[in-house]
Amino acid sequence: MFRRRTPLTFLQSLRQILWPRMGWWRFIKYYRLRIVRLSSSAESIAINLAGGSAMSFTPFFGIHIFGGMGMAWILGHRINLIASTVGTFVGNPWTFPFLLFASYSLGGWILSFFGSNEGEIDLNPDVVEQHGENLLSFLSDNFADIFIPTAVGGTLLAIVSFPIYYFLYFYLVRGAQRARKLRMRQKQKKLFNKKSHGE
Repeated sequence: MFRRRTPLTFLQSLRQILWPRMGWWRFIKYYRLRIVRLSSSAESIAINLAGGSAMSFTPFFGIHIFGGMGMAWILGHRINLIASTVGTFVGNPWTFPFLLFASYSLGGWILSFFGSNEGEIDLNPDVVEQHGENLLSFLSDNFADIFIPTAVGGTLLAIVSFPIYYFLYFYLVRGAQRARKLRMRQKQKKLFNKKSHGE
């Protein structure tokens, strides 16, 4: 029922991920409106947004949204799928290389204090370029050495970044909600005045 008549090809899907058809500015405005129109409190929305954003530091692909909602549940707030989903947009093809490299570097540094060999692979741009077309095979062959430090560092960065994201989103959402309520009151006032003069 909701499927496209003509399925997107792989390249078209990739392009849509890297650059939405509506453009990034309209894409951001659209989801900003979705967030502002949610019935939840600014605090609850901000927690779900922050959870989704914080999870972007972790290599647990496929469960970032659930991780964001899980943080809201742990903190005793209403779970909001839309807010958690929008929060995960912080992690995208443009930002993941930087986020995950930071997580990997931090995790490797932490594990080095415990005498672990995990994270000793130097994932600098030269190494990535050197493997080129065989990059996926390289990452697969060294999965544990890359995943474990990234998971350790990413989890720590998620915990540290969560309150930062929360306060940022809280004030943005609260300001947007107040502005929307003010606009609605002004519209209602104008409508009331028109009816009054009409009578």
